Amino acid sequence: MKKRLLINSVLGAAIFFNTLYLAAQVCFTPPVHINSGKNEVHSADLNGDGKIDLISSAFGSNVIVNLGNGDGTFGMANVFSSNSASYKIASADFDGDGDVDLAVTNDDVNGTVSILLNNGSGSFGSPTAIAVGSNPESIIVGDFNDDGDPDLAVVSFNSPFQSVTILLGSTGSTFVAAPTLTGGGFSAITVADFNGDNKLDIATTKKTDDLVYVFLGNGDGTFASAFTFSSNGDNPISITNGDYNNDGFVDIVVGHDGASGPTTTTCLFLGNGTGAYGTFSAFATYTYNSSLFSVDFNGDGHLDLAGAGKSGFSTVNVYLGNGLGNFDSHMFVVNNSTFLTQAITVADFNGDSKLDIATANGTNTNSNAIILNTIVPVINANGSDLEVCEGNSVTLFGSGDGTSYTWNNGVTDNVPYYPSSTSDYIVTGYDANGCKNVDTITITVNQPSYGMVIETACGSFTLNSQTYTETGVYPQNLINKHGCDSNLTVDITIINVDTSLIVDNLIITANATGAAYQWLDCDNAFAIISDETAQSYTATANGNYAVEITQNSCVDTSSCVSIVSVGTIENSFSRRINLFPNPTTSISTLLLSNSTKNAQLSIVDITGKEVYFMNDIKSDKVNLNLTKLNKGIYFVKVILNEKQEVIKLIKE
Repeated sequence: MKKRLLINSVLGAAIFFNTLYLAAQVCFTPPVHINSGKNEVHSADLNGDGKIDLISSAFGSNVIVNLGNGDGTFGMANVFSSNSASYKIASADFDGDGDVDLAVTNDDVNGTVSILLNNGSGSFGSPTAIAVGSNPESIIVGDFNDDGDPDLAVVSFNSPFQSVTILLGSTGSTFVAAPTLTGGGFSAITVADFNGDNKLDIATTKKTDDLVYVFLGNGDGTFASAFTFSSNGDNPISITNGDYNNDGFVDIVVGHDGASGPTTTTCLFLGNGTGAYGTFSAFATYTYNSSLFSVDFNGDGHLDLAGAGKSGFSTVNVYLGNGLGNFDSHMFVVNNSTFLTQAITVADFNGDSKLDIATANGTNTNSNAIILNTIVPVINANGSDLEVCEGNSVTLFGSGDGTSYTWNNGVTDNVPYYPSSTSDYIVTGYDANGCKNVDTITITVNQPSYGMVIETACGSFTLNSQTYTETGVYPQNLINKHGCDSNLTVDITIINVDTSLIVDNLIITANATGAAYQWLDCDNAFAIISDETAQSYTATANGNYAVEITQNSCVDTSSCVSIVSVGTIENSFSRRINLFPNPTTSISTLLLSNSTKNAQLSIVDITGKEVYFMNDIKSDKVNLNLTKLNKGIYFVKVILNEKQEVIKLIKE
């Protein structure tokens, strides 16, 4: 049965800096310093209380332990011997007792690694030294022979042992040296299964020729010859790995400590599952990263990176990954430039399930800085987007978890502001820890409306509840759909149709000339009178009449006029004489009484001209043949003994 492998391995960096703010996704509190080692910092639970402790080194012969309180604070420094020149630290349960032990490199020409066994309380006995190459630069833990016991890989930089020493662990904290990995000038190391065969492999950086070496593991503690590729920078000193583009293959990130310029670039090499690399993308140019850490700081499921800006640069560099192999880069500068970011470690120091950072400050004063990953404050800008009319003010204000708020675009929080154009406004809110977040609001500035309406109308024109009856140019002041002023000019031409009429006896004449006419019977629901489309109309019967006039595309109807003149005009006889049909097209019949026999009959036209005469009528019925008469109005006169009856006759 395989043993459970308990490993704690750290690739480090360190810093003292102001509050960190990363793209509104992660925030770190200002650092709190504790007395500890300045050169390297490592984290593990050394006393089994579920709280993360700190282990550090200071280029002396000691290892310093600060037990964690679980709230982001740490106890007093406890010092334990590590033989000499303590430098890099790794941890695992080397003796199988369930407690986390330490492996510390001694960075001197003798080249040893000290094994410090934990008694379960976070205290350590005398170290046991194991020989490795001269000046060991880095150390890492892995199970290279798949036996369940933690093994060590140690990188040595200087001659005569420029190599990677493999120490295979066994029960009782003893180690057996396996064949070394040669190449010389190695500086940093990382382990993973780079080719997907379920065997741990090793990747190292080589400072002397700016290469990365990949040694594929055989699963028995030995490794194949190295595959090498350019690190694409000057002096590669840090390396880490992870799946940064979520394709299931292990990728490699390399940091550089070049003299200046682009040679300091941090580069990502995407894996293809074979253990071969080459194509790279640079995501942190002009940035030192003397050590690198792969973690998920913001809990989005994508790997992020933290790097230590060594070599006189007091920075911590944090890179938020998007899961596609891209990073959002941020560098944060230390207030006190005497501090250097020598190393970092990442763990949850206060039990809030967020990964925090501890740094070794790399100066003559031994200290670590603790920076806690805290809740990003919720910041809101006014609650929703706004619309405003040009010339009016708005009052922008931030709300949420902030204690103070600042705006871009010259806006002062909670003070009236007069925007001149549509734009986005960003508020930055700061909480009591100095952490900040942003929110954006869009202010749409609506302009006054200006317009003109040109219209030709019949009789009148109504616009926006205003009615115009005369031709002219009129202003209208309105409110547009945005609530802003709308200045409208109305240029209106009114066409009035003359519907006045002249009545002359039975003839009705429209005063309007050059128009189209249609005469109507008012007593029959304004029914159209067939074929009556002239300017004048002669009524054929008593009644009420009107005319519909169309002129210049306008249509209007006159008032009704009354005609009561058709039929008998004058009668001095005792009995009425009948004439029918009236109107007629040809023949009308005249019925006379006995009292009117022997009378004279005369028909005259409207001018008074006599057009028909009959003397001494003998019959009481006379048929009048009017076929040859023109259409028009005629007057039929029956005369007897100074009496007469006059009847108006219409010839159609």
